Amino acid sequence: MVKVTALTGPHAGKVRVPPKDMKPLRLLVDMVNAGWQWEIDFSLADRNETIVWGGADMMCRAIRAVRKGLPVTFMGEEYTTMDSLQTLEDEIVTSGYCVRISSDDERNGLEILVTQPE
Repeated sequence: MVKVTALTGPHAGKVRVPPKDMKPLRLLVDMVNAGWQWEIDFSLADRNETIVWGGADMMCRAIRAVRKGLPVTFMGEEYTTMDSLQTLEDEIVTSGYCVRISSDDERNGLEILVTQPE
């Protein structure tokens, strides 16, 4: 089980537990399009939920950063356009590494770090 908390927007502070069958992109893309920020609590998530929701969270944060004109950084490369985000996703998938978000802020953009080999 994941818990999604809206940090900004009219639902700020509200926590939602999405149904098991909900596709993460359905909720997160709506939040990106509305310009809202969110955080996801993975503390009760199983492995599959962590992978599925974590991947969607990372890519939606990347979309949000690029739309705001902020860079997305991974392994020393910067991705700054919507078109480049497909390359970013491919690079992450083919890297063979586990990754995590190091920082996501309005000043420096999104930084994705390698944590360990698979």
